[in-house]
Amino acid sequence: MIRHEREPLALRLAPVELDGVRLKPVDSISRALRGELAPIDAPPFRITDDDDADFVLATGFLDAFVYQRGFPRLKKAIRELTDFDRLESRHVFFLNRDEPDLLDVSSTIYRASLDATRRDPGARAFPYETGDPGEPTFDDFDRAPYDVSFQGYVGSSLSRYRIAKSLLATREPIRARVKPIEKWHGAQFEKEERERLRREHRDLIRRSKIVMCPRGFGVNSMRFFETAAEGRIPLLVSDRAILPFADEIDYDRLLPRLDEARASRADVAVADYLAGATEEEIRETAREWRRVWKRFFSPEGTVGAVLRFLERRREAGYPSPTRRTESEDERRRRETVEYVALAKAADDAGERTEALYYQFLALEAGGAEKETLAQAGKLRTRAAMDDLNRAANRRK
Repeated sequence: MIRHEREPLALRLAPVELDGVRLKPVDSISRALRGELAPIDAPPFRITDDDDADFVLATGFLDAFVYQRGFPRLKKAIRELTDFDRLESRHVFFLNRDEPDLLDVSSTIYRASLDATRRDPGARAFPYETGDPGEPTFDDFDRAPYDVSFQGYVGSSLSRYRIAKSLLATREPIRARVKPIEKWHGAQFEKEERERLRREHRDLIRRSKIVMCPRGFGVNSMRFFETAAEGRIPLLVSDRAILPFADEIDYDRLLPRLDEARASRADVAVADYLAGATEEEIRETAREWRRVWKRFFSPEGTVGAVLRFLERRREAGYPSPTRRTESEDERRRRETVEYVALAKAADDAGERTEALYYQFLALEAGGAEKETLAQAGKLRTRAAMDDLNRAANRRK
């Protein structure tokens, strides 16, 4: 840890149990506070029980509470925390969920999936926690079997279906590997099959120069951070994702992005990117992503970035962030109308599978029952897989 002359951050720890629910530790934060991990370039800090601590820091993800009690109860439980009314702007929470439910507080809330159009006023982006696969080798980067790859569940977003279809049908001079999956690997497979898919997924990343990183249920995906950890180039397909530590990382320089509406031209975007740089420039970008992962997305890097932000927030006098103006009911009504119109337009254009995706989103925005959503989700995923299988067969 780099030593500073500045006053150490005084951190009071929030309870690891909230209203009887045991929270899963935020691994990087917990290890740093126990002295088991040295944060990268972090300001000094100390743990205190003082009422006038600089911040009240959570050490557990709030996800477990949401799973067991739901978001409405979580919002109530947070407001019942000791001193929350007095120190709302000094509390720091962590959420690893994809769903964009809001806490409606001005506290700092680190989220793995942070939507630019639907966020709490003090929300900040936080990287999904990924293990370190070890230092990658770049000696054979030029000879990677694939220029671009995508393997993943196609039922979680329209962008994923469009990307897979584009790469399967491409006539561009790129080597693409596509493996669409009909079920989400996180819960729909037995452990052995799930682990096999994970191994295949990481191996495919290593064998690729560029990895398509489309949004999933949330506006970002773990694939983005896994790709950086492996020293490969992520190509992000998400219009609304706020990325972690953007005030310190030059994403404009490093990160190729593709609008979701243009996901059906993913092959062209990849071909243009490869044609616009030399092999050495592409290899150096891949190296830089590994360096970004180590400095910002590794456990040591994540803690350092969080503490640096908290120090800046203290120095600024805990400014109150601007609150959102659109209510949840207003948002739901607006999005329902928009998705219904998009579904009709896709259907009129003969894009039946795309229409099914928009119909699902309209149902979700309108608050449909879980059973209805599950049936609609299966229908769109099955239609997508049928289309992709036909595209793969035509490619052979």
